[in-house]
Amino acid sequence: MLRLLPYHQLYRRELVVAGAGDCRAVLGTQLEPGLGTGLGAVALSTDHKVDLPLEQARIEAAGGWVRPEKEEADGDFNPARLYEAKGKPWLGPGLCIARCLGDLKANRCGLIPTPEICMHTVQPTDLFLILASDGVWEFIDNDEAVAIVGQFYARGLPALDACRFLIAKAALCWRNFEGDYRDDITAIVVYLQDVATALEQERKKERARITAQKQPVPSTPHHLGDTTPDPDMVNVSSSGSSGQ
Repeated sequence: MLRLLPYHQLYRRELVVAGAGDCRAVLGTQLEPGLGTGLGAVALSTDHKVDLPLEQARIEAAGGWVRPEKEEADGDFNPARLYEAKGKPWLGPGLCIARCLGDLKANRCGLIPTPEICMHTVQPTDLFLILASDGVWEFIDNDEAVAIVGQFYARGLPALDACRFLIAKAALCWRNFEGDYRDDITAIVVYLQDVATALEQERKKERARITAQKQPVPSTPHHLGDTTPDPDMVNVSSSGSSGQ
C-alpha cells in the first residue's frame, strides 16, 4: 500500500496541495497584530479517517464496513478501521484511512485514490510549509510542529536542520510511548519566501529570454568592396595585350 504524501506546487504564489490519506500539510504563518503573538498553524489537508461522516457514507454505499473505534482491555486505543464485511476481519483490508494510492483490492469496499485539493495564495506572513506522514503527527500536533520549525526559521537555520529535528523528535516520542515499534516517519520542510523569491527570479530570466527572442535580428549590410581597379592588374593586362 502506498499512502500519498501531500503533493504541493507553488506557481505565481499560488500554493496547491493535493492529499489522500493521513499524511498532512501544515502552513506556519506569522500571526497578524491583534490575533496574538508568534506563529499560527494552518492545516492545508484533511486526514481521511474512515469514520469521517462523508468518507464513511461512501464506504458503506460501496458495501464496505467501518468498525468503530474502541479501547482494548489493556487500555490501548484501537482506531476505526475499514473492512470488506462486518464480522469478517480476515477479509481485510483493516485500514484506518479512506483514501490512498496503490491498494487496488480495497477499491471494492469504498477505498479511493482521489485526492482532496486545497489552493492557498501565499502571503508575506506565510513562512514555511510542513509536509509529513502520519508517523510524525501521531504524537506531535500541528501547533507543536510549527513551533519546532519556527525556532529554526527565526534563527536563520536551514530548513533541512528543522526537518531533521522534527523527525528526531517524532522518533523519540515513538520510543517513549511504543518502545521499539514506530510508524513511518517522513517529513519535508519548505521555507516559502525563499522558494517564492527563487521562482520570481527564474520567471524574470524566462521573460527576458522570451523578449530577447522576439527582438528582430538586424540585417548585416552587404559590402561590395572597393571597385577601383588595381594599378598592377591594369599593367599586367596591358602588357599582355601588347605582346599579341
